[in-house]
Amino acid sequence: MRLELSERFASGESSPCRARRSLTTFLRDLGWNELIPVATLLVSELITNACRHAPGPIALHAWDAGETLRVEVHDTSPVLARLRTPNGGRHGLRIVDAMATCWGSASMNGNGKVTWFELRPG
Repeated sequence: MRLELSERFASGESSPCRARRSLTTFLRDLGWNELIPVATLLVSELITNACRHAPGPIALHAWDAGETLRVEVHDTSPVLARLRTPNGGRHGLRIVDAMATCWGSASMNGNGKVTWFELRPG
């Protein structure tokens, strides 16, 4: 059983789909099937945001953080993710804010940023 997922993607249209598939397989391996619908929606939102706003590669990391799923998306943009007033139907981070146990965004000291969320099974 894999206890950690680490994938890299080019910034492109297929990246959210690839991230959802990888995370689904990882969660099945952990036996956390109940987290799949929410976790794949949230990772899709974060990967889509990274593709829209950051040139360059995107990294996805997920792991069992002691009865908590931790998912991180690393991208090359220095601009931290933050909640905004919806514009043109874009509600991605509002969905993450509403459905995740917690989430945040942090600078990677000049190497882009990481945006993350956590979910708890059960």
